[in-house]
Amino acid sequence: MKLESKTGIVILGHGSKLREANDTIHEVVEMIKKKGWDIVDPAYLQFGQPDLSQSIKNVVQKGCRRVVIVPLFLFMGSHVSIDIPKM
Repeated sequence: MKLESKTGIVILGHGSKLREANDTIHEVVEMIKKKGWDIVDPAYLQFGQPDLSQSIKNVVQKGCRRVVIVPLFLFMGSHVSIDIPKM
């Protein structure tokens, strides 16, 4: 499903000091790309790079006119209910 309007997707995770935990976000990114989306980037709130701001800049630089941010969190904690909406 390639979109002519150039929509970029950012998969946003919390981030971890453990590399293996951050690898999960990259696996999700690759799964979504296999479904036909060209521009899918990871982002992390903490303990990982790129952060949300940088990922948004990255997809815009790739020509996206629309960016969809998909939070990938297990629980509705303060990051999901307060921090992300403020960002």
